[in-house]
Amino acid sequence: FQSGLLKVVFATETLALGINMPARSVVLEKLVKWNGETHVELTPGEYTQLTGRAGRRGIDVEGHGVVLWHAGLDPRSLAGLASTRTYPLRSSFQPSYNMAVNLVARLGRHPAREVLETSFAQFQADRSVVGLATQVRKHEDALDGFHDAMTCHLGDYQEYAELREALSRREKVLTRDSANRRRDAAVESLRALKPGDVFSLNSIAKERTPENGYTTGFVIKSGRLQEDLGGGVSTMATATWHAAFFAGLERIEQRAHSFYISRYQPGLEATVAWGTLDLKFRNDSPNGVFVTAVRGRNFVRVTMWGTKRYDIEADSGPRTNPKPYATVTDTSATCTPQDGVSGFKIVVTRVFKLNGKEVKREPLTTTYNPAADITCKKPKPTPAPTPTTTAKPTVKPTPKPTG
Repeated sequence: FQSGLLKVVFATETLALGINMPARSVVLEKLVKWNGETHVELTPGEYTQLTGRAGRRGIDVEGHGVVLWHAGLDPRSLAGLASTRTYPLRSSFQPSYNMAVNLVARLGRHPAREVLETSFAQFQADRSVVGLATQVRKHEDALDGFHDAMTCHLGDYQEYAELREALSRREKVLTRDSANRRRDAAVESLRALKPGDVFSLNSIAKERTPENGYTTGFVIKSGRLQEDLGGGVSTMATATWHAAFFAGLERIEQRAHSFYISRYQPGLEATVAWGTLDLKFRNDSPNGVFVTAVRGRNFVRVTMWGTKRYDIEADSGPRTNPKPYATVTDTSATCTPQDGVSGFKIVVTRVFKLNGKEVKREPLTTTYNPAADITCKKPKPTPAPTPTTTAKPTVKPTPKPTG
């Protein structure tokens, strides 16, 4: 092309930006380029760099940059690209390991470092460091002024602030330590499920208080969803009971939710409440059981590890004794809307099999109450009483003197 043997060269925007090939004219098909991940619009600097190739030095009196018209081309945006003359230059130079090794191999360690330090990218980095150092000095001067202003007859405020900061750090450390102790205790309790041991979820989860790390969530109270501390613990209870059920461990205490929640398998779920409901099962096997729990963004998985005794199957019966739900409109300030759910009764039988033969059946009956369909409405404001007007007495005119 430079020798004049080729009249036209077609190149991508990325290639055209990366080569030094002056031409009489430059034609841009579109004002976008591929950046390695997606198509992005050309910046004013890139547009200037592309169209700046038009006109060969010492050969052409002038060069021509042409942008092909196409549907969607905004003339104002094109004019903005062509008229912009001030734009920041940012180096994208990043030395790779191969480049550094090759420089050291060819030039030696110290010359290679000098070459990299003379790059435009290093110049920009050094200049930014100078700016940051200036900001640091300004902030230090401001802090000195604040230090002088904080001293008064009431005491040293800086000392007080440092004590408060130290206290805050100590409280955070104690909070983390408490959380770690609870976690370690839970892990130890789960791992130490020896033959005959009874697992209790409440003894691990502890009371649902902010001090124990619990936040508010939705719980069922009096057949309705309400916000309270510890909402969501039943998800872990259900996952744990599901694993214990199919591990064949002895059920001691387990109860389903008062009304059916569609994300759970009916009759094969569990809920807990501090002081009233717990999930308990016994390791009735002659071997130890190792329990692991994994929590993801949208799931909880509990696994029982041990020596397998039985093949467990869950035989779910039909839903019987259906009960319709009621429709309620609630105008209270604490109302929480919920969808109506019909009540029903279901029997899930745990079937124990050994070498393919059934050896035991354990029925588990669950009765779900209906849950009302609740719609929340704001209460109508009580109209303000209409003010009554009191008639003012008529003021008699002062009589004028006669004579």
